[in-house]
Amino acid sequence: MIQCGANTTAYFMQFFKRIVLIACNNGMIVGDPFANYKIRLERMRRGHLSEDELKSL
Repeated sequence: MIQCGANTTAYFMQFFKRIVLIACNNGMIVGDPFANYKIRLERMRRGHLSEDELKSL
C-alpha cells in the first residue's frame, strides 16, 4: 500500500472529482457523488534553512 500525505491525497481526489464531473456532464453516470464534498488542503509550515545548511549547498 502506498503511503500518502493529506495534501497528496487531496490533490488526487481533486483530479478524480474532475473526472467524475466530466462523466456526469457526458451522461455516463447519473448524479455527482462529490456534490456535497469539499476537498481542503492542509496548511503546511515550512522552516527556513540555517546558515550551515545554506553553506552545505
